[in-house]
Amino acid sequence: MINDFDYLAPKTLKEALTLLDKHQDDCKVICGGQSLLILMRQGLVAPKYLLDIKGIAELNYIKDEKDGLKIGATTTHRAIEKSPVIKKKYPVLAEMETRLASIQTRNWGTIGGNVCHGDPAGDPVPVLIALNATLGIAGSKGTRSMPAEDFSLDYFEVALEPGELLTGISLPI
Repeated sequence: MINDFDYLAPKTLKEALTLLDKHQDDCKVICGGQSLLILMRQGLVAPKYLLDIKGIAELNYIKDEKDGLKIGATTTHRAIEKSPVIKKKYPVLAEMETRLASIQTRNWGTIGGNVCHGDPAGDPVPVLIALNATLGIAGSKGTRSMPAEDFSLDYFEVALEPGELLTGISLPI
Protein backbone atom coordinates (compact mmCIF):
# COMPACT_ATOMS: atom_id res chain seq x y z
CA MET A 1 0.00 0.00 0.00
CA ILE A 2 1.29 3.44 -0.91
CA ASN A 3 1.65 5.93 1.94
CA ASP A 4 0.18 9.42 1.84
CA PHE A 5 2.49 12.01 0.33
CA ASP A 6 2.45 15.56 -0.97
CA TYR A 7 2.87 15.87 -4.73
CA LEU A 8 5.16 18.66 -5.94
CA ALA A 9 5.35 19.59 -9.63
CA PRO A 10 7.95 22.30 -10.27
CA LYS A 11 8.14 23.85 -13.73
CA THR A 12 11.81 24.89 -13.63
CA LEU A 13 15.06 23.31 -12.53
CA LYS A 14 15.62 26.17 -10.09
CA GLU A 15 12.24 25.53 -8.45
CA ALA A 16 12.95 21.78 -8.26
CA LEU A 17 16.31 22.34 -6.59
CA THR A 18 14.74 24.72 -4.06
CA LEU A 19 12.14 22.09 -3.14
CA LEU A 20 14.75 19.33 -2.94
CA ASP A 21 16.92 21.47 -0.70
CA LYS A 22 13.95 22.23 1.54
CA HIS A 23 12.70 18.64 1.90
CA GLN A 24 16.01 16.71 1.59
CA ASP A 25 15.61 13.04 2.61
CA ASP A 26 11.81 13.36 2.98
CA CYS A 27 11.55 13.87 -0.79
CA LYS A 28 11.89 11.46 -3.72
CA VAL A 29 12.20 12.56 -7.32
CA ILE A 30 9.83 10.98 -9.81
CA CYS A 31 9.57 11.39 -13.56
CA GLY A 32 8.21 8.30 -15.22
CA GLY A 33 7.67 6.40 -11.99
CA GLN A 34 8.54 3.04 -13.52
CA SER A 35 10.72 2.03 -10.57
CA LEU A 36 9.81 4.26 -7.65
CA LEU A 37 6.10 3.42 -7.64
CA ILE A 38 6.89 -0.29 -7.38
CA LEU A 39 9.10 0.34 -4.36
CA MET A 40 6.37 2.49 -2.81
CA ARG A 41 3.72 -0.21 -3.36
CA GLN A 42 6.00 -2.74 -1.66
CA GLY A 43 6.44 -0.41 1.31
CA LEU A 44 10.20 -0.19 0.74
CA VAL A 45 10.10 3.57 0.22
CA ALA A 46 7.69 5.97 1.92
CA PRO A 47 8.50 9.57 1.00
CA LYS A 48 6.59 12.47 2.50
CA TYR A 49 6.99 14.36 -0.79
CA LEU A 50 7.10 13.27 -4.43
CA LEU A 51 8.85 15.78 -6.67
CA ASP A 52 7.69 15.23 -10.25
CA ILE A 53 10.24 16.63 -12.70
CA LYS A 54 8.46 15.43 -15.86
CA GLY A 55 7.17 18.96 -16.55
CA ILE A 56 10.60 20.61 -16.48
CA ALA A 57 11.15 21.29 -20.19
CA GLU A 58 14.82 22.22 -19.74
CA LEU A 59 15.60 18.61 -18.73
CA ASN A 60 14.06 17.00 -21.83
CA TYR A 61 16.37 17.22 -24.84
CA ILE A 62 18.69 15.48 -27.25
CA LYS A 63 21.33 17.89 -28.57
CA ASP A 64 24.07 17.18 -31.07
CA GLU A 65 26.87 19.59 -30.17
CA LYS A 66 30.48 20.11 -31.25
CA ASP A 67 31.89 18.24 -28.27
CA GLY A 68 29.38 15.38 -28.38
CA LEU A 69 25.80 14.47 -27.63
CA LYS A 70 23.77 15.80 -24.71
CA ILE A 71 20.69 13.97 -23.38
CA GLY A 72 18.43 15.49 -20.74
CA ALA A 73 17.54 13.43 -17.68
CA THR A 74 13.80 13.43 -18.46
CA THR A 75 14.25 12.24 -22.04
CA THR A 76 12.25 9.07 -22.58
CA HIS A 77 13.80 5.80 -23.65
CA ARG A 78 11.58 5.89 -26.75
CA ALA A 79 12.88 9.34 -27.78
CA ILE A 80 16.44 8.02 -27.50
CA GLU A 81 15.53 4.87 -29.43
CA LYS A 82 13.98 6.89 -32.28
CA SER A 83 16.54 9.73 -32.45
CA PRO A 84 18.21 9.88 -35.89
CA VAL A 85 21.39 11.42 -34.45
CA ILE A 86 21.70 8.70 -31.79
CA LYS A 87 21.08 5.98 -34.38
CA LYS A 88 23.83 7.45 -36.54
CA LYS A 89 26.49 8.42 -33.99
CA TYR A 90 25.77 6.10 -31.04
CA PRO A 91 24.02 3.07 -32.57
CA VAL A 92 24.72 0.83 -29.56
CA LEU A 93 22.67 3.19 -27.37
CA ALA A 94 19.76 3.22 -29.82
CA GLU A 95 19.93 -0.57 -30.14
CA MET A 96 19.95 -1.05 -26.36
CA GLU A 97 16.85 1.13 -26.09
CA THR A 98 14.96 -1.05 -28.60
CA ARG A 99 15.49 -4.01 -26.27
CA LEU A 100 14.66 -2.23 -23.02
CA ALA A 101 11.45 -3.50 -21.41
CA SER A 102 8.18 -2.96 -23.27
CA ILE A 103 7.24 -0.16 -25.62
CA GLN A 104 4.92 1.20 -22.91
CA THR A 105 7.85 1.46 -20.51
CA ARG A 106 10.05 3.08 -23.17
CA ASN A 107 7.32 5.63 -23.90
CA TRP A 108 7.04 6.68 -20.26
CA GLY A 109 10.31 5.75 -18.54
CA THR A 110 13.27 8.11 -18.69
CA ILE A 111 17.01 7.65 -19.03
CA GLY A 112 17.60 9.70 -15.89
CA GLY A 113 15.15 7.68 -13.85
CA ASN A 114 16.75 4.44 -14.94
CA VAL A 115 20.26 5.65 -14.14
CA CYS A 116 19.25 7.11 -10.75
CA HIS A 117 17.35 4.00 -9.69
CA GLY A 118 20.72 2.27 -9.34
CA ASP A 119 19.44 -1.18 -10.26
CA PRO A 120 22.45 -3.31 -11.22
CA ALA A 121 20.23 -5.15 -13.72
CA GLY A 122 19.44 -1.89 -15.56
CA ASP A 123 20.46 -1.79 -19.20
CA PRO A 124 21.48 1.84 -19.89
CA VAL A 125 24.31 2.21 -17.36
CA PRO A 126 26.73 -0.36 -18.87
CA VAL A 127 26.21 1.18 -22.31
CA LEU A 128 26.79 4.69 -20.95
CA ILE A 129 29.97 3.49 -19.23
CA ALA A 130 31.19 1.88 -22.47
CA LEU A 131 30.54 5.18 -24.29
CA ASN A 132 32.53 7.15 -21.65
CA ALA A 133 29.47 9.14 -20.64
CA THR A 134 29.61 11.95 -18.12
CA LEU A 135 26.63 12.71 -15.88
CA GLY A 136 25.55 16.26 -15.05
CA ILE A 137 24.31 16.80 -11.50
CA ALA A 138 22.74 19.91 -9.95
CA GLY A 139 21.95 20.88 -6.39
CA SER A 140 21.57 23.95 -4.24
CA LYS A 141 25.36 24.13 -3.89
CA GLY A 142 25.89 24.26 -7.66
CA THR A 143 26.57 21.81 -10.45
CA ARG A 144 29.07 19.03 -10.91
CA SER A 145 29.79 16.24 -13.33
CA MET A 146 31.15 12.75 -12.93
CA PRO A 147 31.94 9.75 -15.12
CA ALA A 148 29.02 7.33 -15.45
CA GLU A 149 31.27 4.56 -14.15
CA ASP A 150 31.55 6.32 -10.76
CA PHE A 151 27.82 7.00 -10.30
CA SER A 152 26.62 3.60 -9.09
CA LEU A 153 27.93 3.01 -5.56
CA ASP A 154 26.11 -0.18 -4.58
CA TYR A 155 22.83 -1.98 -5.18
CA PHE A 156 20.20 0.75 -5.61
CA GLU A 157 22.63 3.39 -4.33
CA VAL A 158 23.98 6.21 -6.49
CA ALA A 159 26.32 9.16 -5.94
CA LEU A 160 23.62 11.81 -5.55
CA GLU A 161 23.87 13.85 -2.37
CA PRO A 162 20.69 14.97 -0.58
CA GLY A 163 19.19 17.86 -2.53
CA GLU A 164 20.79 16.86 -5.85
CA LEU A 165 19.34 15.51 -9.05
CA LEU A 166 20.65 14.25 -12.34
CA THR A 167 20.19 16.86 -15.07
CA GLY A 168 21.71 15.20 -18.10
CA ILE A 169 24.14 12.87 -19.80
CA SER A 170 27.02 13.87 -22.07
CA LEU A 171 28.52 11.48 -24.61
CA PRO A 172 31.89 12.43 -26.13
CA ILE A 173 32.57 12.34 -29.84
